[in-house]
Amino acid sequence: MKKRILFLFIALPTTFFAQEKSCEERATSLLVEKIKTYKSTDLIPYYSEKDDKWGLFHKITKKKVTEPVLHDSYFFTPNLNFYYSLSTSSNDYEDGCHGKIAGSNEGYAIISTETSPRTLEMMQAPYNQEKISNKHRVKENVAGFEVDANGNISNFNPKFYDATQDNHLLFNVFKFQNKYYAVAKKVLNGKTYFSIINQQGEAFPHLKNLEFFPDRKQIYSKDKDVWFLIQPTENQYNFVSLLKGKKLKETFNESYNWRHNQQNFAYAIMKTNDEFGLLDLVSMKWKIKPSKKNDFGYLKFSCSEPLAINYEKDEFSYRENVVIPTEMILENRKKAFIYIENDNRNYYDLKLNLYKPID
Repeated sequence: MKKRILFLFIALPTTFFAQEKSCEERATSLLVEKIKTYKSTDLIPYYSEKDDKWGLFHKITKKKVTEPVLHDSYFFTPNLNFYYSLSTSSNDYEDGCHGKIAGSNEGYAIISTETSPRTLEMMQAPYNQEKISNKHRVKENVAGFEVDANGNISNFNPKFYDATQDNHLLFNVFKFQNKYYAVAKKVLNGKTYFSIINQQGEAFPHLKNLEFFPDRKQIYSKDKDVWFLIQPTENQYNFVSLLKGKKLKETFNESYNWRHNQQNFAYAIMKTNDEFGLLDLVSMKWKIKPSKKNDFGYLKFSCSEPLAINYEKDEFSYRENVVIPTEMILENRKKAFIYIENDNRNYYDLKLNLYKPID
C-alpha cells in the first residue's frame, strides 16, 4: 500500500506543486533584471516571427537584451506601459500581465502590475432625458451662427437647421485668429455636401460643396492659416488652406494614422504616388521626402522624460480644438527619439538609419 501511495505522489505533475509567478515577479525576472544595466532610451523592440512576440534589444550593440515575451511592441516613453501583454505562453491575451515600469532614470522601478483578466465594460442604457428643442436657437437675424462663452454654437440661421432632427447642421466649430468657423452640412437631391463657413455663413469657394467631410489639421500657435485634408475623389487627398486657398502640390493616398502624432511632435507619414515620406505638420514641408525606398508604417518614440502637453489630461488624451504652442512641439522633438516602424517590424530613425538586432 505504501509503495502505491509513493508511486502516485511521484507521478503527479510538478506544476501541481509549483506556484505560479505573480505579474510583478514576471516583470522583474523577464524585463527589469535583463535591462537594468542599459539606458531605457537605448532599448528598441524587436519582433520574433518564431514566437510571434516582441523583445527588447540594445540599439548601440544590437544585442538582444530580453527574450520575446511581449505580445506588442513597446518603447519607454518614459515609462513602459504593457497592456495585458507580458507573457510566457502563446495563449494568454485574456490573462497576460499588464503594468507599468519606470525608465532607467527612475531605476526601472515597477510602478504597477495587474493580473486580473481583461474585461469589457458594460454599456449602461441611457436614461430617458427630456429632449430640449433647438427651435428657439433658430434666428432669422443671424446670418450664420453665434457661439457662447465656451465656443459652442448658441444660435444659427434657419438654413443651417434640420427640422427633422431638430438640430443644427454645423460641425467641428473652431477658432482661429479670434474668429470662428465651422463645417456646414447640406443635403441636395439626396446627396450630402460639406462646406467650410465663417460666422456670417459664407462658404470659402475652394472648400465648398465637398462630397467628403474635410479633415482639419491640428492648429499650432504660430500658424498663419488652417489646413484641411480634403478628398476630391476616391483615395485621392489634398491639403488645402482655409484663408489663402493654398494647396500642396502633392496628391496623397489614404493615410489612416496621419493625425496620431499631431499633438506631441507633429510629424505624419504620408503617401503620394505610392511613395512614403514624412511630413512636418508645423512647416507643411517634407522632413523626409517621398521615395519608393521608404518602407514606412507607424511612428513610435522613446524618451527619458515626459513630453510636454498643455492641458490637464492623462497621457492618452486628445482634445481636437486646443491650439498647441509651436514651442512645445519643438521641445518635444528635442526630447524624443523618434522612430519609423517598417513592414518588416524593424525601426528607422529620422536619418533613415535602420536598427536590427544581431541574431
